[in-house]
Amino acid sequence: MKDSDETKLRDLTDKVGTQLGTIDSKVNDMREQVENDPETVGDKLIKILIPAIAAMLIGQLFKMFWNKTTKNSEDDVDDDRQGIFMTILFSGLSAAISSAVQQFSGIGSAAFVKHRQKKRQL
Repeated sequence: MKDSDETKLRDLTDKVGTQLGTIDSKVNDMREQVENDPETVGDKLIKILIPAIAAMLIGQLFKMFWNKTTKNSEDDVDDDRQGIFMTILFSGLSAAISSAVQQFSGIGSAAFVKHRQKKRQL
């Protein structure tokens, strides 16, 4: 009985050692990917923040434009008359415009980051 317990313990130790070796190799691969990534933190922030800020700004500008063009008076009666159709129209147009601006600014910021990376390599 003692020999089988030692064999089980030895097998378990080998299994744990193999699993730790697998984890170690995966961690090393991930570290290598991070070290070989040409993008800096600033590049990643540019690629995230510029499209988000551009979409937010265009959304606010569109909202201001919409409010100026659709409100003819200061009372809420006109707002009630516009109804659900105008609300849906505003939501759809705002989302479409913001999405388009976000896509185009994302492409532009990616091109800018690529240009910065080429400059750094020289």
